[in-house]
Amino acid sequence: MTYQKGDHVRYGTNGVCVIADIETMTSMDRRSVKDYYVLRPVAESGTKIFVPLDNPALLGKMHAILTREEINEAIRQSAADPLPWVGDRNRRSEAFKEILKTAEPFPLLQLCSCIHGRRLQLSAEGRHLSGSDEAILKQAERLVENEFAFSLDIPRSEVAAYIHALWKECTAI
Repeated sequence: MTYQKGDHVRYGTNGVCVIADIETMTSMDRRSVKDYYVLRPVAESGTKIFVPLDNPALLGKMHAILTREEINEAIRQSAADPLPWVGDRNRRSEAFKEILKTAEPFPLLQLCSCIHGRRLQLSAEGRHLSGSDEAILKQAERLVENEFAFSLDIPRSEVAAYIHALWKECTAI
């Protein structure tokens, strides 16, 4: 997919970025010239990310921002297809980190739902989530909130309520 200056994209775990420019740069040894997308994360305006247009792996981390309809569908799907809790801590951590690395909204929603469900279960038993599971949850929520708040044009603080309302609607059917 080709993007233009001014387009907003999701770039890996950096979240929503604006394409600030498309620049041509010469390598330090002056042997090659490459074109780059210059991304600026919306949440961190002082940061610049350079993505070479000839690098499929890095370009593969760039995705169009989801629409409201796509977000709603991802929320509905995650309610209908929950992620099972993995009892083995190492396997669970590995699986959760893979989901975080992809930064894809649907698996992130499944991950958040899974960990929240486990938190409720443990709370009923007078126990708590492990620190690593809490950290993964916070990172997943940050990624979801970043894109959803931007796409839905709502404050980040309202994203969780938006998701929970749709989940509740889906489970009431």
